[in-house]
Amino acid sequence: MKKLLLVGINSVHTYNYIELINGYFDEILLITDSINPSYKGRAHVYDFSVKNSIVIFRSFSEIKKLVKEFLPSVMHIHQANTAAWCMLTALRQLKIPSIVTAWGSDILVNPQKGFFYRKMVSQILSRSDYFTADASFLAEKMKELSKKNIEVEVINFGIDPICNNLSELNNLLPQKENIIYSNRLHKKLYRIDKIILAFAFFIRSNPQQWQLVIAATGEETPNLMHVVTTLGITQNVTLTGWVNRDQNYDWYRKAKIFVSYPESDATSVSLLEAMSAGCIPVLSDLPANREWISKAHNGVITPQLCSTDFENAVELCSTNAAANNLDLVLQKASKANSRRLFLELYNRAS
Repeated sequence: MKKLLLVGINSVHTYNYIELINGYFDEILLITDSINPSYKGRAHVYDFSVKNSIVIFRSFSEIKKLVKEFLPSVMHIHQANTAAWCMLTALRQLKIPSIVTAWGSDILVNPQKGFFYRKMVSQILSRSDYFTADASFLAEKMKELSKKNIEVEVINFGIDPICNNLSELNNLLPQKENIIYSNRLHKKLYRIDKIILAFAFFIRSNPQQWQLVIAATGEETPNLMHVVTTLGITQNVTLTGWVNRDQNYDWYRKAKIFVSYPESDATSVSLLEAMSAGCIPVLSDLPANREWISKAHNGVITPQLCSTDFENAVELCSTNAAANNLDLVLQKASKANSRRLFLELYNRAS
């Protein structure tokens, strides 16, 4: 009987991953920080916050008991964070094959916070058996931080393409509107305020009527609303609030341009979704983005977002950029391809 011990935060990405590998394991036990009420699988909640270090160490025996009873074939930990460190430390003597899938911030941001985080990440990378990352540059960074010669497989989580072939894309493109779409979280990391400012300059010099649609929510939402009002562009900017999957996909279909301008990032699902819907990406100059977008070929890469970047994206709307993007996504980022790669890894690990 094949059993998976899956460790991940209460995030849509965790539940999407469970759906991605559905049917391969006979049983899955999820260990997480909280449980979505809609999740019907077996799950246990633990608080792995560094603020509760005493609680963490006290829970080691409980974790060991739970895992011994479950007897997993393999343990897969999503994120190289405190949860990963705790699980790998608590279960070291059990010799369970382990996989760590790193997210961008785990490797790119956390080690910069100080000695504790650098040491934690280093120990995670030395104690697990297998590793995956969703971008080549992230995999290389993991190798740098490791104290042993680790192999990191590059596997993204995959998406359901909005267009599944060139014919669907060609039918969609004429229906697109003069919309620039942003759907990253309203956190300082994603610099949505810079997007609004660049858009304000763009519409001053652009004769056509353009709309900036900002989806999602977050701690920066009130500030973003203030920026829009201060710049006097309320007629051209829509803050939709949180959108569900269908609403998100509808905006991709309508938008000509997709913009994402974080300070740090790995391969984002939203970028791949936008590419599959014929949106021309305008992106911050990050290694992961350069793995998907070639400047002036299939999108815009910019170190300092400005109105010219949107103008360059408009010019690409009349080229083969959208077709090139769809072809790239279908080849490298479909869920079918990602599922195949993860299952191959499970076969080797267990």
